Amino acid sequence: MYLQSNRVSLGEPQESETTPPPITPPTTTPPPTTTPPPTTPPPTTPPPTTPPPTTPPPPPETTLLGCYDGVQFYPAGTVIEDVPGCFGSYLACGDDGEFIYGDNFGYGCCEHDGQHYEDGETIITADGVTCYCEGSDFVESVPMTCDGTTVPPTTLPPTTTLPTTTTLPPTTIRVGCEYGGRFYPAESIITSIPGCTGGDLYCDEEGTILFGYDFGHGCCEHNGLFFGDGQIYFDGDVACYCDGSTSNNNYIAPMICQVTTTPPSPTTYPPEPTTTPTPPPTTPPLGCDYAGQFYPAGTTIEEVPGCFGYIIICDDNGGLLIGDNFGYGCCEHDGQYYEDGETIITADGATCRCERSDSGEPVPMICEETTTTIPTTTPRHHGCEYGGQFYPSGSIIEETPGCFGRTVCCDEYGQVVIWENWGYQCCQYNGQYYEDEETITRADGATCHCEGSNTYEPAPMICDDQQVYLTTVGAWKFYKVRVTGQMTNANVKATCEAAGMRYPCYSSGMDGCTSYYWASDCICYDADVSCLTHEVLSAHLCGTTAGAGSRCEHLDDTFAYMPIWLHGDDSAIGVDYQTHTWGLYGADYSNMYALCAGSVSFQ
Repeated sequence: MYLQSNRVSLGEPQESETTPPPITPPTTTPPPTTTPPPTTPPPTTPPPTTPPPTTPPPPPETTLLGCYDGVQFYPAGTVIEDVPGCFGSYLACGDDGEFIYGDNFGYGCCEHDGQHYEDGETIITADGVTCYCEGSDFVESVPMTCDGTTVPPTTLPPTTTLPTTTTLPPTTIRVGCEYGGRFYPAESIITSIPGCTGGDLYCDEEGTILFGYDFGHGCCEHNGLFFGDGQIYFDGDVACYCDGSTSNNNYIAPMICQVTTTPPSPTTYPPEPTTTPTPPPTTPPLGCDYAGQFYPAGTTIEEVPGCFGYIIICDDNGGLLIGDNFGYGCCEHDGQYYEDGETIITADGATCRCERSDSGEPVPMICEETTTTIPTTTPRHHGCEYGGQFYPSGSIIEETPGCFGRTVCCDEYGQVVIWENWGYQCCQYNGQYYEDEETITRADGATCHCEGSNTYEPAPMICDDQQVYLTTVGAWKFYKVRVTGQMTNANVKATCEAAGMRYPCYSSGMDGCTSYYWASDCICYDADVSCLTHEVLSAHLCGTTAGAGSRCEHLDDTFAYMPIWLHGDDSAIGVDYQTHTWGLYGADYSNMYALCAGSVSFQ
């Protein structure tokens, strides 16, 4: 939608409506004895218009007067935007709570031969006269002040007069709009902020600037937060998906929510605009991580058959199950355990054979008595059978140290026990796991090292990333500096100043790149590829401006100072590399990075 109005002046106050004449009493008069006392007091003593001083009424309730553009409220009398100059514009909220829009055309302007010029501009006409503009102080352009000096007639031969048929047409005045010191042709877009809460400035066919707001279009709302089309949000075990509104009437669609067992992913916010809705991401595969490998749900990871064997499986819910086979296929005789098919001769000469158990309890050996006397056999020691070998009780069968290692031992009861080292002495960073004391260097130059966990939960990597150099653009070195607290403009500014640096705005501040994305307390730098700071840095660091900087890993979780934003909560503006999301509202994030800048001599 577009809001259009013109600069208006307040006229004379309107006269109030004429007080209606008193009602004429009916012609039939009731008997004097029943005539009620007159209800109208004598003209000389009008009824009091205020209650007695002893019981003053409460003051009437008042409604805050102002203007609302669908996103932000402006109190009455507020100047919202004022672009000076002959071709400037003005947007305000009037005293009556209505938007007032006007161009400055005429103010500070001069006119000469149908062309308009700014205050202080000088021209030389075709006949050699120098003309100077002393800008008008009112809405009508004033004529140029010309010194009257002309080229002597003798310098032009009389034959140079063009025939009537070849007279050049008068210069056509370009129809368009002047905004932010630049001229835009009629029917062109001046600036556009895409996304759920975006908007644009448009120069119409008559050269009038129209303000449009996209709020609602392509939007969803959930618990007071707004999301762009295709965005996914997890609230506990409930996954919500935004099928953005296509209405042009500021209708905001509700999120489509359903219960899910998928582990929640990090909350993300309005993504980079796209011409087609982004489908929901593929559900992560269900399975188990074991010894550094991934196994799908329902997979048998490892199985050692036999009485003393074990089995490791990934169940249907992605849980890791470890069990020993003790009892299955086993037999017992005199406290010793034997495998299926194994035969022994006891001390009294009996032959015993094992026929396997089909349950979790060992079965007795089947023995046949004999009168044959044989030498006494050495009783079998109590222990564990593992991998085709026998291990005494209390021995360690296998031990693999480290984050992904494991220990296999034979306990005092002759059972194989396996436990994983996973988590112990481990660190985790960006989904990868590292051993204790391991060091890595990130893509942005920060160094991270692992101080291994003492529990089954991996510890986070410790990164020296409080202040990281990014790149140099022109006369400025750009850094990202860790912020403590919300990512607001105030915190971004304070963080940069505490580090001895200044800060860039979301826009570069050079010619044509000022608008309302830049303020005079921000630095100015030569934006050779774009007006937007994130895009400029992305081009220097990653060779692309795609995704408004969100596709450059060096800029992950960085926020720039945003002087004026319709969000209205002092948010800085940020990008996220993992989700390729830009336009993040800083007030929704904490402890990220501020974009700061120091001179080329800054160390």
